[in-house]
Amino acid sequence: MNIRLLGHRCSGKTSVGKLLARKLGIPFWDTDDLIEMRQGMAISQIVETRGWSFFRAKEREVLLEVIDKEDGVVALGGGALLDPRNREDLKEEGVNIWLLAKPETILQRMRQDPKTASRRPPLRGLSPEEELPLLMEERDRLYREVAHLEVRTDGRPLEEIVGEILYRLGLLSSLATKSY
Repeated sequence: MNIRLLGHRCSGKTSVGKLLARKLGIPFWDTDDLIEMRQGMAISQIVETRGWSFFRAKEREVLLEVIDKEDGVVALGGGALLDPRNREDLKEEGVNIWLLAKPETILQRMRQDPKTASRRPPLRGLSPEEELPLLMEERDRLYREVAHLEVRTDGRPLEEIVGEILYRLGLLSSLATKSY
């Protein structure tokens, strides 16, 4: 099963994805991690030196590689759905799960995450508090367009979020018989 996690910055895609993949015994890929590894620099450096269009092109390349894998969990970058081709490709086989969080939750997580400066450069030159409502207005309809499931992450432990995903995918009972 190919599971793709979508959502805004700091909605929990990477944390949820790692635990979900571990519980299912399948690989996990984070498209942002793969881009940084291949480019040898942080996203903020990529954007600063090569621009957003270069980053989005690399994001498209990585997305095409990982969404067709037979088994795996993929955490997509928050802006991956801006490209209409990516949205169309994500509508093919696989399950797309939109991780939702309230703006105040996302902002709090961004402030607490030491990777925010290197992983989450401003998209419009605005503060996170000014930028986030604009991003949500622009992107929520894109997430909704491709999502098969929506899962809230506000104030919930990872185990509970992953448990809900497994339950909603009908995979909880098969894991109960699996030994680790």
